[in-house]
Amino acid sequence: MSSTRFNREFAAEYAQLVPQLAKRDAKRLRFGARAHGYVALPPSDAALPLPVPADFAAFIREISAGGFGPYYGLLAPTTLPERVWQVAALPSLLPDGNDEAAAQAVAGANLDPWPGSLPIAKLGCGYTALLVLNGPATGQVWLDARAVGLIAPITPTFTAFVLDGLHRSSHDMLPLGYVPLDVCALPNALAGYLAVWEQRHNVEPGELTSGQLREALANLGAGSIALAAQLATPLHAENAGVNPCVVCAQVVDRLADAGLASTVLAWHDETR
Repeated sequence: MSSTRFNREFAAEYAQLVPQLAKRDAKRLRFGARAHGYVALPPSDAALPLPVPADFAAFIREISAGGFGPYYGLLAPTTLPERVWQVAALPSLLPDGNDEAAAQAVAGANLDPWPGSLPIAKLGCGYTALLVLNGPATGQVWLDARAVGLIAPITPTFTAFVLDGLHRSSHDMLPLGYVPLDVCALPNALAGYLAVWEQRHNVEPGELTSGQLREALANLGAGSIALAAQLATPLHAENAGVNPCVVCAQVVDRLADAGLASTVLAWHDETR
């Protein structure tokens, strides 16, 4: 799909779809809705510091300059800190994501995916979707989840990233989580808390009854679990407060019947 066709066929439809989605989710319960609020920034002709892929440039110019979008919304490039653009101007270290062997090698390497890349969305837990601006992976969207040892290609283009997000929102589907449950922050924090609760109440490890589990989870007050970015990036300071990723949010939802309140997670304003 060329950027010209994308613009002509999609701009009007996009403008109609966003308010429809907002109306269907009046309480902002869908993942990320509390952050982007279904507000799509108007298109912008503002010059960007660096050349960007054609579909990304066309989207900003013709459809929206940020706001509503996948996960916690699309970051507005005109408001990104200067340090982000400085790093994005460097040569990319990422291989072509279509080369499966090369992509797998990157996942296990101590490699920084930010040089030559621009952050386009926060995925929660300090994870970021990066649009590659130069090198073999130009135009591809990659995941930076180095805090849990994961760097991987997400979609072959920015267009694919946006359309997948729209499809999932339109069909009340969660975004892809990407990160395994057993390495994510919230499940590990809850496991640690429950282990301490078991010790204090002389319960054998893993032997909590449903009633005891409910009692333990009910003791967690609003905002009692705060998530933080484990690594510093041009967009996140180390230990900066972050909102949950899809995997962590699902854990909270699944434990609701067991007594875990949705308000247990501290909320952070991550509008940029």
